[in-house]
Amino acid sequence: GWPAHADLLQASVLADTCAEADAIATAMMVLGKDALAVAETNGWAVMLVLPDEKQASAADLTDSELQLQTTPEFARRLPQN
Repeated sequence: GWPAHADLLQASVLADTCAEADAIATAMMVLGKDALAVAETNGWAVMLVLPDEKQASAADLTDSELQLQTTPEFARRLPQN
């Protein structure tokens, strides 16, 4: 298949199994900007990477032009120092 043309650049998921994480990450990529709300509603541990809203294209982005969005469950599962 061809790459999806979506608003998301990356979806990272923490789940009990690789299959579950893969399925959720795929769904997040398909949902685009609606992914965070769906992940929060379902209690999924998700981190999304999006281009800065001012960017017309995702090509050649720098780190400062990226937005990270995480669900509360993703933050909860990260190790605390």
